[in-house]
Amino acid sequence: MLGDREVKPEKGKVVLGRDDKGNATFAVYGGSSAVQISSLSFSGDGRLLAVGSTPGRVDVWNRETRKKLRRLDGGSTVGMSADGGLLAKDSKDGDGIEIWDTRSWKLLRRIPRALKRAENTVDKLEFSPDGTLLDVTANGDVDSVFDMSSGRLLV
Repeated sequence: MLGDREVKPEKGKVVLGRDDKGNATFAVYGGSSAVQISSLSFSGDGRLLAVGSTPGRVDVWNRETRKKLRRLDGGSTVGMSADGGLLAKDSKDGDGIEIWDTRSWKLLRRIPRALKRAENTVDKLEFSPDGTLLDVTANGDVDSVFDMSSGRLLV
């Protein structure tokens, strides 16, 4: 973050839109408290955007209306299924993954972390195209694949 003493800080805001090629864009401006974006995930149709950030929160936006739909406490790594119906995020206590239904905002399941290492950090969450599997990359080099119907570790 860079600051210029001659420029007064602008009120914090989030801008969702499209660039001149029609690609989705996202930006955070100003504000009095520092927020660091950790991960972003769009639904396949580009309508929903999940933003994982510090200090440990996940915000889900409707990109077309530019309205925040939900804030979930805890976690900063997110992944969204192609149809936008499922949201995966790391849990508040760092002890696993939470799977949320974005239509009802109900927690569907908790998947305990597969690796019992003190430095276990979730780096990436990615659903298969059909939403039946979740690939979890942790510690920068370890992938685990989970079945979404049972939450069972497959690989």
